[in-house]
Amino acid sequence: MTVRENTLLAWRASAFMLGGALPLILMGRAVMAVWLLLGIIFGLIAMGQAALKAETWTSALGTTGVKICGVVFLTYSVSCAFSVDPVYSYSRLLEVGGLMLGGLLLFVVLRDMPARALNYGLKIMGITTILMMGLCLADAFSNSQRLSMGLHGSKKWQSDSRLNYMSSVLAVLLPYMWVWLHRKWRDGEYAARLLAMPLAAAGFFTVFACGGRAGWVAAVVATTLYLVLGGRWHGLVLHRRHWLMLPFILIAGPVGYGMSRGWDVLWGRLTFWNEPNGLAMSGRGEIWRFAVSHLGDNPITGIGMNAFRKLDIPQGLDLASNAHPHNFLIQLLLETGILGTLPTLALIGLVLAYLWRYAQVNLYGLAGLCSVSAFLVASLANTSIFQAWWLVFFVFGAILGVRLCRVERKAVS
Repeated sequence: MTVRENTLLAWRASAFMLGGALPLILMGRAVMAVWLLLGIIFGLIAMGQAALKAETWTSALGTTGVKICGVVFLTYSVSCAFSVDPVYSYSRLLEVGGLMLGGLLLFVVLRDMPARALNYGLKIMGITTILMMGLCLADAFSNSQRLSMGLHGSKKWQSDSRLNYMSSVLAVLLPYMWVWLHRKWRDGEYAARLLAMPLAAAGFFTVFACGGRAGWVAAVVATTLYLVLGGRWHGLVLHRRHWLMLPFILIAGPVGYGMSRGWDVLWGRLTFWNEPNGLAMSGRGEIWRFAVSHLGDNPITGIGMNAFRKLDIPQGLDLASNAHPHNFLIQLLLETGILGTLPTLALIGLVLAYLWRYAQVNLYGLAGLCSVSAFLVASLANTSIFQAWWLVFFVFGAILGVRLCRVERKAVS
């Protein structure tokens, strides 16, 4: 094989691994991490000598986003120094630092990846998302012990909440699947015209069937943004039959969850204000109140990354979880203080500003905007914002959305 053929093969392998990585979180965090790492490695191999040039890295390090990431890491380091448990907080900082380094490598790889390979990666992401949707539905409705144990392990396979996190994951991934299907539909492909709407509806149904309420809200927000802004900027039109489908989809999701987990469980999820001890949203109300009560402990530098679990819980206070505050804004203020929160919000604002501008000129930007918005909404009642596996979805979605916009602008020109 020639050098050019080897390079194209490496780019294709990189796109294949990167495109399929995020949906594979259903198979486990290690599986997703390995696919991402292999995708980056294949991309660096494809870059060849360009990956060794100083100009490649100085140009990447000179971007505004990377500079703000550096400030964020520095402020987090200061927060860890004043942590109630510095050793533990620094261990979490290393994970975030590793993710930032991975994000830089991903940015460089995607920046140099040819448009054809990027489009191939988007195709793989769409197909893999559909496959993972099928596995989620099979796990929710089949009651197969072998399947559940294979996906979740021996400790979690019997839990009613084993698929909750996939609701948020799918809410973040679905906008990219929508754009892939939409573009195929616009290109006149028969399969896309036949399956685009059913697959979009199936995605929304799967989000509800998985059972995570944070994901439910995030999916509704992402869908609303996609329909409203897509119609405003890209001529996205839903016909009468499509609008008639929407109420059935909204009803079918919770009904599907009730059929898979039981109607009592569904009623408990919907009437969260009547949960045990009056703790709304699976105890999050009490967790948020407890976290907010400690915001004044160290308002400048915070109590340290992931140090919420190190706080002393008063006797008689029954928290549903002491792992983290279950709200990324409260967690940032509590654990990194004003010093860490301000640059983090600046980084989020920069990403949203870029994607908002790009969303007005192409569908890829709209997908990125909807994806990042779904991530932020889900993070208001989801896992720790410092969980590396969850942060990957923000980093990947933001970088991919911006990079794909370049592809479409070049194609138009």
